[in-house]
Amino acid sequence: MILMLFISVSSGRDFLWNDLSGSIPKEIGNIAPLRLLLLSGNRLSGSLPDELGYLSHLDRLQIDENHISGPVPKSFANLSRIKHLHMNNNSLSGRIPSELSNASTLRHL
Repeated sequence: MILMLFISVSSGRDFLWNDLSGSIPKEIGNIAPLRLLLLSGNRLSGSLPDELGYLSHLDRLQIDENHISGPVPKSFANLSRIKHLHMNNNSLSGRIPSELSNASTLRHL
């Protein structure tokens, strides 16, 4: 279900508080022009796919208020244009990749 929602995405998509469940599909990494991905307040679970870190145009990622677990992928260090990264209220473990501090555009973490 969630994969079908992403198929028509161009530069951004708002899925805030839509009661979506399942995991974030790794195929999302194929949506190169994606700049905005708002997934807060759903019932998403599983781990964060490495492919999220390859969205080079992404400037806002909100995955807070879900049931996501596991580490933050090292590929997030590639998010050089990220301005807003909201990941709170999940079950994430480990450390945020230190290279993410090189993202000079980062305003909210």
